[in-house]
Amino acid sequence: MTVDEELKKLYDLSDLINLRINFLTKNDIEFLNKNRSYFNKHIAEFIIDFISDAENVNKKLLTSSSRKQEIVTARMLCQYFIKMYTSFTLKQIGEIFGNRQYSTIIHAVKTVNNGLETNRNDFNNFNLYDERIRNYRNTVVAKAKLISAKSCEEVFSGEYIDSLMDYK
Repeated sequence: MTVDEELKKLYDLSDLINLRINFLTKNDIEFLNKNRSYFNKHIAEFIIDFISDAENVNKKLLTSSSRKQEIVTARMLCQYFIKMYTSFTLKQIGEIFGNRQYSTIIHAVKTVNNGLETNRNDFNNFNLYDERIRNYRNTVVAKAKLISAKSCEEVFSGEYIDSLMDYK
């Protein structure tokens, strides 16, 4: 299959599932390799914005010391998703949330996992959040696949797009 045929198939599939596609040049790839933290930062910002909107919690409260249940739940979900979808260290995640200790992030991840296992009401929308964040991350260039042709090189970004390229 030619690159043009692959592109057409990819565009057709992306329209069906409302997926944004990013094309990158060779210079973009070099930039990505040098600036992974740039993309991690954007993914983390998206997660914080998305969860704060979805849980109806002010973003500023996520870095506060508040122990209100709805704020704590939103904060733990943010910490969990940032841990899962970025390469930030526990310390870096703690710094995002008001210089919290790395053990606080570990506790948040364990609490979310335990809450999912026990069907805790606080995490009813977890799967919806997870899917939305994963799709966003996959469009922001979490992983790049280089496709070469005679006169051009194009890059498709994200594992999800990689799987679309293998679609039969």
